[in-house]
Amino acid sequence: MKDITLIIMAAGDSVRFCSSTAKGTLHANTHFNHTFHNENIESSNKPSTKKQWLRLGTTPLWYFVTHNLASQMLDILNTLQQAENATHTNTHQGKNDTKCNNKNSESIPSKSIDTQNLIQDSQTHYTQTPLQKIIITASKKDIFYMKKLISNALYFHINDKEYKIPLEIVCGGDTRFQSLKNALQHVESEYIIVNDCARFDTKRHVLHDMLSLFVNEDFDCIVPYLQVSDTTLMYDSANNTHKAIEREKLKLIQTPQITKTQKILESFTKEIDFSDESTAILSLKDSKIGFVIGSKDMTKLTYHDDLHLLKKLYHANAHNKSDTLIGYGSDIHGFIDSKDMYLCGVKIESSMGFKAHSDGDVAIHAIIDSILGAMNYGDIGELFPDSKDEFKNIDSKILLKEVYDYCLSVGLELINLDITITAQTPRISPYKAQMQEVLANILYLPKMCVSIKASTAEGLGFVGRKEGVLVNSIAQLKARKLY
Repeated sequence: MKDITLIIMAAGDSVRFCSSTAKGTLHANTHFNHTFHNENIESSNKPSTKKQWLRLGTTPLWYFVTHNLASQMLDILNTLQQAENATHTNTHQGKNDTKCNNKNSESIPSKSIDTQNLIQDSQTHYTQTPLQKIIITASKKDIFYMKKLISNALYFHINDKEYKIPLEIVCGGDTRFQSLKNALQHVESEYIIVNDCARFDTKRHVLHDMLSLFVNEDFDCIVPYLQVSDTTLMYDSANNTHKAIEREKLKLIQTPQITKTQKILESFTKEIDFSDESTAILSLKDSKIGFVIGSKDMTKLTYHDDLHLLKKLYHANAHNKSDTLIGYGSDIHGFIDSKDMYLCGVKIESSMGFKAHSDGDVAIHAIIDSILGAMNYGDIGELFPDSKDEFKNIDSKILLKEVYDYCLSVGLELINLDITITAQTPRISPYKAQMQEVLANILYLPKMCVSIKASTAEGLGFVGRKEGVLVNSIAQLKARKLY
């Protein structure tokens, strides 16, 4: 059977979907825009969630779409492969029977075809499948985080068969077609099947019809489509008039689309930014397109008003998955003379500051790590390494805002923050209320959701000897509600 690679397009910034352009743009080891002043940190609008990061429970939509489509493909392809093997077996058996009836011919035993096609990997036997690989395109903003959340293979157990499908996340481009070009650099299969993350609910009967054509016919591209039922007009801007179009001749094209890899590579020479694979293939001479009836239930998430389309799926997945994530962060800094001291974004009256590459706000650093921990996004050192000059003496409130705005853009939000500052000196009590206010403003939280506790070390250890301060933070995140 022909081999195929699944490509999920999830590299967009969802500009049309978000009510405003997402401000969450955190990515590791990149230059940050420090032109805004500290007094503006708390005043910006709360970032919207990008559509590929809408959460079903705590599962991102891009992961759900990938896993759901791949599992359907594996099941359907296995069924089609079994049917194909059965046909070959019957044909081969029929030839043997004919030869056995010929007295002058030798008896040729028929060979049983192994429909399992098992591959041994460690102690598990994986079923061979035409689905060779999964590729997900990600934006420069998201690729670092997405790689944190998913392994380099997806595992499936379907109808008593085990599958292991290699997975790769690649950096997308500024447009869908540019993202596809980047993905094709990692494809070795004869065919690709490409789906937009926003097309989140591929119907099984549509996918079955497409894969049946893929297995049994020879098309350059196979696409699902809808017929047009409404009167359709085309605007002529030159004459400021409208012209009726015969709706019977129109097709509304959906995804996923199955395409010959070599053909889509040929279309790259056109240097046109095609909207999808079908338009790219149609630009080539003698192209052959296969059409199957799509589904109105496969409508694409484009605008925020389209969220109702996700409602059934959202509620079906919310009840069996926890929507709360807990993160723990801890940081400790020693004192240094002749430097201002900051804790929780508040300047502390002291003759000493904290020894650090940044402003040394040990409390905010612990908070950042607790948020990153709940997100499963590594630690503060990965994102803001002390080897980078752009973070030298940086205001830690800027770093916290960068982290949390990104957290919001990927569909998670804080519901509670609990901080414990362990210090022999300075005294924390006079600053607690102000610390709460500063953090609550940065994190878009009511003051009641930010808890700050202080304790001494009873004269023990590093902190007890008045050599520095230790801060622990616990962050509780939940998936942002869609409705």
